[in-house]
Amino acid sequence: RQLRLSPGVRRQPGMADLLARYLSEELTERSLGRIEATVLEARLNSEITIREFGGNRFELTLDFEKGTVLIDDVLGDAASSETLPLEEFLTRIGASQDVLDQGRPIPLSH
Repeated sequence: RQLRLSPGVRRQPGMADLLARYLSEELTERSLGRIEATVLEARLNSEITIREFGGNRFELTLDFEKGTVLIDDVLGDAASSETLPLEEFLTRIGASQDVLDQGRPIPLSH
């Protein structure tokens, strides 16, 4: 099964080129599963602040304190990195609804 952007999410002008290249060249179901599991674990354990994922061409740094993801093209030039909000990254890679819902505040009952 080939992964693609979530339904309704299209490449928009200004969308990170590195993210688009990461999606088409490196994201697999296995790497998506590892990212999702790591995000869920970090949300349960506040001691997890940064996690890194290395691939063939791209390295990801998930910074849970800042709520960001750094995408680095290790084969590109020095300017080949981009930072995105974590929630935007998770949406764009097609993370499961469970992972996306975990990032939302729990409504207080009255």
